[in-house]
Amino acid sequence: MTKWLQKKAVFVCTVCILCALLSGYAAVDRDTMSNDGAAYEKLSVYVDGTLEYTGYMVNGVAYVPLRSFCSALDMGAVVTWNAASGVISATVQEAVITETIVESKAIDSDDPEAEPVMTQHVVVSTSYRSHTLSAKVGEFYLTVNDRVLYLGGDVLNYRGNVLVPLNGLCRAFNITAVSGETESGLNLHTEDLQVVRRGSEVYNATDLKWLSHIINAEAGNQSLEGQICVGNVVLNRVRDARFPDTVQEVIFSPNQFCPVTSGSIYCTPDEDAVIAAKLCLEGVNLAGECTYFVNPTTGVTAWFRNNLTYAMSVGDHDFYY
Repeated sequence: MTKWLQKKAVFVCTVCILCALLSGYAAVDRDTMSNDGAAYEKLSVYVDGTLEYTGYMVNGVAYVPLRSFCSALDMGAVVTWNAASGVISATVQEAVITETIVESKAIDSDDPEAEPVMTQHVVVSTSYRSHTLSAKVGEFYLTVNDRVLYLGGDVLNYRGNVLVPLNGLCRAFNITAVSGETESGLNLHTEDLQVVRRGSEVYNATDLKWLSHIINAEAGNQSLEGQICVGNVVLNRVRDARFPDTVQEVIFSPNQFCPVTSGSIYCTPDEDAVIAAKLCLEGVNLAGECTYFVNPTTGVTAWFRNNLTYAMSVGDHDFYY
């Protein structure tokens, strides 16, 4: 091979390698990968028609950086990140506008005996309420106003950005996400922006108390999913005509739950049990229609097998309906 041909071959190979590298870079930019192999497809996020930031589609779930999401809401967000615990928190200020009708008397007539004319005017005042939202990497819920909201996907840490499923954030702030209104991505409508009501306004205090107690007593050593399933069984019974109509009555029905007999039902529930109870009361259902569960290593399972339909096993418990 002549020197000219050798140089030509080297040049062609170099061009091919560069093209391969550039195309590979473009592919990564378009469809980046995480350590676990999940694809992160970029997603343009608009707020009321204005492009604000980039989110991602991960396994069919829309994610957004929590810091970017809060900043775009114009609520004076202050975001803090604790790398040791994996918890990110955002404090926002919600404007509360109050209108007060003030009446006053005015005399418009020269006749001193004329009745005064009542006039009205509206005084508008604005105050602010602080709300703190927090989420933890690896968990599938967020907390705000003493509420626990299901996210539909785990909180992720991707390239230093904490990503939270958009669905849960929209619920927390009463925002509607709509696709197809822009050239690409999602448009967030914030005209009805407001933070969700506080837990004390939403949860029945008695239901929350006893649901968290039974979850702690029956499944305190189980995963959060396992604890939620136990709570689901109790709430399924409340809705089932064969059982009592309240959480407390279901739990304290004779010969139904061992912790009632042993007294462990009265032990103070830990934080996870309270979180699981709140998620159940928010409507999260991981147990389907199941109305029974048993630990097959400690309970008598023959009756369950002979009289009920097996649905699934979660941790130490088998679930039936």
